[in-house]
Amino acid sequence: MNVTEIATLVLKITAFILVVIVVPLIKKKYDKNQLEDINEKIMTYVRAAEQIFGSEQGAEKKQWVRGRLAGWGIDVDLDYIDAQVEAAVLLLHAALKSE
Repeated sequence: MNVTEIATLVLKITAFILVVIVVPLIKKKYDKNQLEDINEKIMTYVRAAEQIFGSEQGAEKKQWVRGRLAGWGIDVDLDYIDAQVEAAVLLLHAALKSE
């Protein structure tokens, strides 16, 4: 396995664990429509961050996404946001590879 495959595997495992633990807690606070809206905003901002920042600026991208969500008044647990951001990045990269 190369470094990229290992990093991807670690990100997938981390995102899975965070989502399994954090999502049930978040669902108690927000209804389904609110969560869908939050997840849609996360995906939009992740795509935008991928365009705005360089490939080596992962921390800056994540911070930018968090800032944009905060601008909408979204005060979801940062672990949830991180998990959703990582999941969105993986989906985006998978889509780009398949093109």
